[in-house]
Amino acid sequence: MPQMPGSRASGARVLITLLVVGVAAYIIGRPLYWRFAGDVTASSRPPLSDCLPCVCDCPQNNLLLPSGQTNLSTDCVKVDPTLQKEMEKHSVDLLSEELKLQGIVAEESQQRADSAFSEVKNMSSQYQKETEKCNLGMETCEEAREIAEAALIEQIRVGRIWEQRARNLGWKD
Repeated sequence: MPQMPGSRASGARVLITLLVVGVAAYIIGRPLYWRFAGDVTASSRPPLSDCLPCVCDCPQNNLLLPSGQTNLSTDCVKVDPTLQKEMEKHSVDLLSEELKLQGIVAEESQQRADSAFSEVKNMSSQYQKETEKCNLGMETCEEAREIAEAALIEQIRVGRIWEQRARNLGWKD
């Protein structure tokens, strides 16, 4: 590496040092900022002891017993009406509802598939008709070509007969 003049080398060192210090401050400063910012917002909140006591003591797990009966006290169900409605539904009802929804989705997808299939059948039929028209046209053209070829051969034969007669009578080119 070539030697830099004295002022350039010291300026580059100062720039690299500032860059290193800035990166270090960024890496270390962000977690510290969020920690102190969290402490400030936590001190502005009311302490947990000011909260109202819970209305009921609801179990966290095993909300449904194997028989489908609930293990909740009546206070817990009264607090949340949506929870009350959901707990009244039995698992069989939920499964039958899910099966009905899946049946509807399957029926809709079957209808889409049937309509796509009928569209493809219609297009295939249309292409087949066009192919038949084309083949019929080709056959007609082939027949006309064969007739024209036969007429040309006949005209050439008749022309040769007339030329032969003309030569016999003394005609020259």
